[in-house]
Amino acid sequence: MGLAGFLRRSNETQRTGWYLRVLEPGEVAAGDELVLVSRPERAYSVAEVNANFHGEFERVFAEELLLSPELAEGWKAMLRKRLGQGK
Repeated sequence: MGLAGFLRRSNETQRTGWYLRVLEPGEVAAGDELVLVSRPERAYSVAEVNANFHGEFERVFAEELLLSPELAEGWKAMLRKRLGQGK
């Protein structure tokens, strides 16, 4: 982002935005429609994940997140480290 203190502020406020998974590469332009095609039975919100990781850490929830195929490997690595499971 190039903004001093951005990461610290976003972690403190737990306002990190939202994330999408790209299944087919292509171009998106202003005004294009985005359509939710599917959602897992137990969909975790970015707010829930942030609250657990950056706020009050709950081991059981973190272990449940590790089983989610939708969660990015980078997040899983951070959770494993926090849980003391190495990389």
